[in-house]
Amino acid sequence: MKGRIEKPEHLTAWLNEERIPFQLSLKEAEIILGYLEGSAYSLETEDGILFLCDDVEEKREKTEIDDVVQKVCETNYELIEETAAKIMEAEISADTRLEEDSLARLMEDEKALALVFLQTRFQKGLEQALRQAAEKKKTPADRARR
Repeated sequence: MKGRIEKPEHLTAWLNEERIPFQLSLKEAEIILGYLEGSAYSLETEDGILFLCDDVEEKREKTEIDDVVQKVCETNYELIEETAAKIMEAEISADTRLEEDSLARLMEDEKALALVFLQTRFQKGLEQALRQAAEKKKTPADRARR
């Protein structure tokens, strides 16, 4: 597959074609592509390489799906913070239903993205570091009980 990834099924197909061990549902792929588009980014592929494209600056850089997922998770987190702040700062009598609905959607996305993030090298690295730290804290007696 070569060219712009515009649909969720294109993203999941590319991952499969390139044998990248990263499982995405169509809904998760849709969320990822939606956040990228909302931030003026897109994805392209060429010769098995994934590129993150800045659609405003018309630049592209080589990337990996892990980095794309992290970027989308960060964007989601920032939007949650901004929307929650708007609600908190609103006058008591102000109608915040739109912001509340938006916050609810963002938090649903956050749940889905958290599951996707578990597959990234960032999460795997964190888990490995935690295991190593726990192993260092064990006493010789604890290690012998294994």
